[in-house]
Amino acid sequence: MKDKLTRSKASKIATDLVEGGIGDTSLTKLLAEAHGVNVDQVRAIRRCVRRMGDEMACSMVEAIENGWEDSTLNLVA
Repeated sequence: MKDKLTRSKASKIATDLVEGGIGDTSLTKLLAEAHGVNVDQVRAIRRCVRRMGDEMACSMVEAIENGWEDSTLNLVA
């Protein structure tokens, strides 16, 4: 993996995933390149956002923003 992912960057990626279509797997590589992270980090964020089901995706984005998923995603503040 590249450098540790910040909470702010993870939140932006999660928001982009939800807005771009959480099920669109072609978005993964594009987001990784756009945010300067590797594909595995984007996949981990996608899994986290989808963990509670697609209907809870926005709530999971908020959980990332609020730092509740820092340990799950190995984020730094």
